[in-house]
Amino acid sequence: MKRKLFSIILAAIFVISLVGCSSAKPEDTVDVFLKNTQELNLEKMAESMNPDLKDSFDEITSEESDDSLSDYLDYFRKNAAKMTYEIKGAEVDGDSAVVTVDFKYIDGTDVLEDAFAKAFEEAISQAFAGREMSEEEIEDLFIETLNSSESEGKETFATKTVKIDCGKKDNKWYIDDLDEDFFDVIFCNYLSSMDEIDKNLDELE
Repeated sequence: MKRKLFSIILAAIFVISLVGCSSAKPEDTVDVFLKNTQELNLEKMAESMNPDLKDSFDEITSEESDDSLSDYLDYFRKNAAKMTYEIKGAEVDGDSAVVTVDFKYIDGTDVLEDAFAKAFEEAISQAFAGREMSEEEIEDLFIETLNSSESEGKETFATKTVKIDCGKKDNKWYIDDLDEDFFDVIFCNYLSSMDEIDKNLDELE
């Protein structure tokens, strides 16, 4: 589930719209990108991405539909809006740059792990009753638990420093690469939580 979401959001960003964003400095491109990230506006986010990277995600696009992401967006979009950031500076080397950003964002670790645990427990309970839950049913339960937990208003914030790679093409700066640290920020530590869950499941085997 972790890799599925990660690949879907990457595919969505790169294939919805790839129009250049003119800016004098890499920090400007990153600032525009992050403002659109606070709204989780994939089309606008894509405008700041390097168009040359599209081909790298053709395989992902053929395997995943952006429709698969929609069920998760209610939870993540609400929390992306609560994310704040401060651009600390950029290291520029010719047509390449690394922009450093400090983030404060919603840490959904406990909510995410609780949602997974409830879905897992229900799947086990159903199995003992002689019924195997489908992957779709498990994901639906996971998402339902996420949204119900979020509505309780329990919020924990985390901070993280992220380095964002940029490149200049035709005198315009673009985002060249995004790592898992960035996706943890906009997805409330989802990737880190799934890594920990995977690790715990491996230890049970």
